[in-house]
Amino acid sequence: SRGLPNRFGSQRFGRDAANATRARALLDGAPVARNRNQTRFLLSALQAEVFNAVLEARPLPLDRLETGDVAWLHSSGASFLVEDAEREAPRASAFEISATGPIFGTRTLEPRGSPGQRERAVYQELGLPPPEALRPPRGVRLRGARRPLRVRPDAASCEAAADGVVRLSLTLPPGSYATVLVEELLAGRFG
Repeated sequence: SRGLPNRFGSQRFGRDAANATRARALLDGAPVARNRNQTRFLLSALQAEVFNAVLEARPLPLDRLETGDVAWLHSSGASFLVEDAEREAPRASAFEISATGPIFGTRTLEPRGSPGQRERAVYQELGLPPPEALRPPRGVRLRGARRPLRVRPDAASCEAAADGVVRLSLTLPPGSYATVLVEELLAGRFG
């Protein structure tokens, strides 16, 4: 009812989780590969690392908003700055809107107040400059976006199959990970 944390799954970070580290080097001026798609892929891993860290640092339940959050309107994908969290609370409870995290870039709506301070602290902890000072490598566009901190699985079902196998079926929005759902379901049981 509160939603699934919309974090990026471990597969996003590559073998030995090295993609985000390689992307950090690119932002620090390391030579860019001739293949721009590879560079973009590495940078997307670093964007995912930042997003996951912001999600992890969030002190509120996923169905709550703070004044200063950038909210995501699930019906359209539009974003807006939350000026009054109490006024927006019913919409968040109804899963119409959700708080967002950054997919950093040059054109990203930034949160204000406590949410903005937490995001900046994450950038600092990860050894990155603040959003306005991030510069993509030459020849690479990095516009950025906001991503909802939660998603709602639809058409979910679970059934026992032969030999103790459990079949889980569901639909998630593009860019969300079924592996994250399985991890969330099993975390309480297996740690």
